Amino acid sequence: RLVAAEPDVKTASSAVHRLAWLYEKTSDWPRSALAYRSLAEKWPNDKIAPQALYQAGVTETRAGRPEQARADWTKLLAKYPDSPFAGEALASRAMAELRVKEYRAAERSISELATRFPDRAKTAEMLYWWGVAANGIDDAPEAEKHFRAALVAHPTAEFEREIKLELASILQKRNEKQEAAKIF
Repeated sequence: RLVAAEPDVKTASSAVHRLAWLYEKTSDWPRSALAYRSLAEKWPNDKIAPQALYQAGVTETRAGRPEQARADWTKLLAKYPDSPFAGEALASRAMAELRVKEYRAAERSISELATRFPDRAKTAEMLYWWGVAANGIDDAPEAEKHFRAALVAHPTAEFEREIKLELASILQKRNEKQEAAKIF
């Protein structure tokens, strides 16, 4: 009622944000996404609008609607390119693209992420996923380049194992079995 009665009042955007958060906490993903998105649409100049669009994408993903999630993150990147949520939106969009096997789109998103946010904390992880995207479009040389760069970027132990496995697989396909064996 508050939103309908006083749509321009700061309290209204805060109330919608709390409602979206409550829907999210109760796993009502579609309602949560709708509330987050409506906040960003009704109050685009509110400081929480970029976060609301990011969360709309997250909850759309949980609702099983990756296309809408990608649309929310793309909108965030277009409307709020300098937002603190821009890097996470790019990374999340890339992961959504990988999940639906849209490797070229994922590669573009990861490339943009690497260009715009080179100091991002998860560099090794990002390079790993870039390699996965390149491998998905059968570009083994590009995948190899990214996997090698990921190994140099100090990955976590979990990602180091995955990177080595992917890199060794590429090398074995090229019949470079000795180097593949050294990687393990």
